[in-house]
Amino acid sequence: MIVTDERRLYLRPVELSDARLLFQWRNEKATRANSLHSEELVYEDHVRWLESVLGTTKAQYFFILMADLVPVGQIRLSVENEMALISYSIDAARRARGYGHMILQMTEDKLREQSVHLTLVGYVKEENVASQRAFTSLQYRESRENDLLRYEKVIGEADNI
Repeated sequence: MIVTDERRLYLRPVELSDARLLFQWRNEKATRANSLHSEELVYEDHVRWLESVLGTTKAQYFFILMADLVPVGQIRLSVENEMALISYSIDAARRARGYGHMILQMTEDKLREQSVHLTLVGYVKEENVASQRAFTSLQYRESRENDLLRYEKVIGEADNI
């Protein structure tokens, strides 16, 4: 847990009841522009996808960042073989306050607490400077992959022994 501006920040697991909120965040114009999949979603398809993600036996980490009782953003790690693909977004009304950095940091901390060993990978469009800053501020290694920037960091086993 992090306390900032007298607000308690914490991650809570995503639930099916979060479907509408996640749908609104995902379909917000700037979020779609920065997403690797920028098409507008249909709510019913989104709900089916969320039910599938929450019901999967495949390793997933899916959290909502809360500031007291206010949802601020979401982060999802899709895990396959010891690699986790990061997808996160911050509510449009709460951007430019450092929440991107915080949601990544808190997710890393949670993984370390659980003694999880993973290579975290995030792909960022060149025009998404805010996400670039968030990854860079947490010492992710940057490389270029086609038209995207790739950010990578190993978590666990004393972080890169």
